[in-house]
Amino acid sequence: MIDPIGSNLTDSALPSLLIDEAELAHAVRQERLELVYEVAWSALSMSVDSVEASATLQLPRGGSLSGPELMLAASQAGLDLEVDKAIMAHALCTACELAESGLGTTLSFSVSPRSLSDRHFVDRLLAMLRRSRLTPGQVAIDLNESMLMNSLDYGMTVLTDLREAGIRTSINEFGLGRSSPYWLARLPLSSVKISSDLLREPDRRGSSYGLVKCMATYGHALGLLVVAKGVETPEQLKGVTEAGVDVVQGPVVTRPLTAASLPRFLGTSSRVPRRPTPLST
Repeated sequence: MIDPIGSNLTDSALPSLLIDEAELAHAVRQERLELVYEVAWSALSMSVDSVEASATLQLPRGGSLSGPELMLAASQAGLDLEVDKAIMAHALCTACELAESGLGTTLSFSVSPRSLSDRHFVDRLLAMLRRSRLTPGQVAIDLNESMLMNSLDYGMTVLTDLREAGIRTSINEFGLGRSSPYWLARLPLSSVKISSDLLREPDRRGSSYGLVKCMATYGHALGLLVVAKGVETPEQLKGVTEAGVDVVQGPVVTRPLTAASLPRFLGTSSRVPRRPTPLST
């Protein structure tokens, strides 16, 4: 069984996981990893800004893992590099299909902190981009805030190399971890993606958007693009837009799409109505 204690990637904000290592390894090696894609929209023009890939691993005995839980379980089982490799392969394949269809939007995907510890990671990623006939500007790397804060010693160099190579990077689910203003100012990032949990957690005055506005102002002061994730209602969309975020994503504008449906959707939908309604896949 995976021990939820003892990994340098474990964070108190993440739940303890008890997953059978053999079952997890079987799921990874049987290619039970699936990606869905969420379109991000400019908050002002409501035109397509980018696409974010998220991974889900279906377990043989039922259930699934996704997001930080998937990253944590894979790390504790020593499978994080295999999961990263599978995510990158799927994401780059989709990015290539978009480019070949004339839909050259940036596609972001997550990798584990362990990839950042590999000094050959950037060279390997650039080689994969060349084989796929993609430019560095067509992909971006998302990093979980809590896990990145535990990996700063070896992550800073790779983040700098990614920026110099023209590959954008962002902190995902920002606002729930332990990053301080000092470290956020030092990290060579392109954007911050505010956690959807903050849209549902009021501050001491009873407003959720005061927190969002604070983060947007701070992000802009550092020259970062600010993204609000998980926007579910027109009221939330209005609130985060007025708070100053640059980009929004969530079911209020677009539900997650499969790799098969994404090119068709992007090819026919460069805009959504100013009063958005959830779109079907």
